[in-house]
Amino acid sequence: MKPSLMAIIALALAATLPWSNAVEVHVGPLKLSQDESVEVLFNGTKPVFLVLANYSSALFIDSGSSWGERSYGGLRVTLTNRSLGPQHCLVALTSQGPFTVEVFKGADPVATYKCSGNMTLALHIVVEGASLEPRRTFDKSWSLAWRPSWQLIVYAVLAPLFAAAAVLDVRDFKAKRGKVRAEAAAIAIKYALYASIIGAVAIALGSAASAIYGYLTSKTVEVEGGAIMLSITLVGLTGLLYGLARWRGWYDSVDEYE
Repeated sequence: MKPSLMAIIALALAATLPWSNAVEVHVGPLKLSQDESVEVLFNGTKPVFLVLANYSSALFIDSGSSWGERSYGGLRVTLTNRSLGPQHCLVALTSQGPFTVEVFKGADPVATYKCSGNMTLALHIVVEGASLEPRRTFDKSWSLAWRPSWQLIVYAVLAPLFAAAAVLDVRDFKAKRGKVRAEAAAIAIKYALYASIIGAVAIALGSAASAIYGYLTSKTVEVEGGAIMLSITLVGLTGLLYGLARWRGWYDSVDEYE
């Protein structure tokens, strides 16, 4: 049954009251989430008559009303099948006295209609299911690698370079100062500290790049725990030796030489 024919039937039923003038209002389409529904609430000074035309099994309609000194009532429209697209229903309300109709989508107000007596308000309500956002799943697994591999190459490259620089520095210092046993050790410790710091920075950057690459291209993200611990340990040991040498005064002559 088409919506236009549905409206004709509902208005014809409401028009059985001879004093009624009909006004049709389109409401929607209203996108409903999983737990939302559309509520139509009314109240008036005299009995309010409600006529519902519903042609879709995808909608569940629940209504009720009470009459006394004032007339109260309403109905709830719930979408039971979200896969069928937009669904239509028409609600016609009429009363001999003034009445007010409020439409809510869940807890949010949609519209309010204040009607005079002897008229019919026909609400053509269109509802559809709101698109559900896909849930994000985190299927990445993390692992720690405790055996250094490529990181040893960093120290294999840095160690000869800084060792050669330390030897040249010691020879130059010895040529100018003569006997330099403690100072030679201090110079060697200083270059070892430089090498360990540069190696630690290089390993940290390389490990971070490797982890990011694994996160983007693989389901397993491997963190180079062994190499990071090794680099931190070397920096700590050489830093401790440097501090002890500085405390013993081995760098007094070296600082003057530099």
